[in-house]
This record gives sequence, C-alpha cells and structure tokens, in this order.
Amino acid sequence: MVEQRVYTSKAAGSSPASRTKMITFGIIGLLVISYAIWIKDEKRQNILFIVGGVALLFYSLFIKDVIFIVLQIIFILSALVEIIRKR
Repeated sequence: MVEQRVYTSKAAGSSPASRTKMITFGIIGLLVISYAIWIKDEKRQNILFIVGGVALLFYSLFIKDVIFIVLQIIFILSALVEIIRKR
C-alpha cells in the first residue's frame, strides 16, 4: 500500500486574510531585497536589506519555518554589522 501525504502550510489554521497579509509581507520583502542588490550606495543598500529581511522574517515566523527564520536573522544581523562597521 502506498502512503499518501498531503502537504499544507503549518499556518493552515489561520484566517485567509492573515495568510494573504503574510504572503504580501514575503513578496514585499523579496522585492525590496531584489531592488537593494542594484543600489550602488552601500548604506542605503544595507538599510533596504534590513527592511526586506525583516519582512521576510515576519513571513518565516508566520509559516514557522525554523531554517528560514535562522537564515533571516543572520541576514539581518549581517546587514546591521555592515552598517555599524562602515560608520
């Protein structure tokens, strides 16, 4: 007998409106980080990295993905260290 698994979001119990808001946070975070890559001013670039990283962190907390949460925290801290180091 073949076992079938149904994969759903860990946040499946939340309302559709809150899921939509969190997905929007994720999309905005990704777009902000993607835009920041093209910015030449390093300080502004790092600020945008932090803003996008925080948005993606909220999304990753919502979906309860531990690996993604840890990666986003490291990403945000790296951008913060870069800002502090450049002062």
